Amino acid sequence: MTHCGIAPVFPAVSKILLLEMRAAGRLCHYTVPMSASQAHALSAIGFQLAATLDAYEQDVCALVAGGFDSERYRRLSRHMDEMRMYSTALPAVSVAWVEVMIRHFELTHELWRVQQSGPRSAELREVHLRLQEATQRLSRKCAQLMPSA
Repeated sequence: MTHCGIAPVFPAVSKILLLEMRAAGRLCHYTVPMSASQAHALSAIGFQLAATLDAYEQDVCALVAGGFDSERYRRLSRHMDEMRMYSTALPAVSVAWVEVMIRHFELTHELWRVQQSGPRSAELREVHLRLQEATQRLSRKCAQLMPSA
């Protein structure tokens, strides 16, 4: 596919990246095919992100159900760091990843409030539900990166 008179350089492959460039003062789109090895690498990163997201979700559920546990919270922080690293390599998941980060912050804040002022189960459940919805969206984005059987 060619736009703005710029032809792709590579032969046809399984996936396409959309790149943007400015040409003659206007935004110009053209496609550059992605090599099969690049597609496999992104698929592997998507799989790693999905696996880390699953471990994160399990630890969040345990933390919400059992109350604050500093070791579990440290594991959540490690999961977040790993997911951040994987997400930077996957532009297709960036919006969903940002939402998970926001929801994680909201959960952290609500857990802190529970520790300071006592049980607030309705608010904590609501924040946890929004986080679960965000992680499900991110999980679906990861699944889209993996080849179908």
